[in-house]
Amino acid sequence: MTIAISLSPEIEALLREKASRQGQDISVVAAQMLTRILESETSDSQEAIESIPLVEYVSLEPSIMDKITRC
Repeated sequence: MTIAISLSPEIEALLREKASRQGQDISVVAAQMLTRILESETSDSQEAIESIPLVEYVSLEPSIMDKITRC
């Protein structure tokens, strides 16, 4: 897929420098960076979901529930 994005001159310069250091085309470096960021976000979201503790619900007798709700 081809996309067009607008970058500030400073960010464009950083991207060009990175691509030059790696000996790669600027579009390849940009695609690799976007891929890493998106995969990281997906992984972070999945880890956050998996870290949510599961709660066990206990069924209480009505008389005990009355005492709890009156507090």
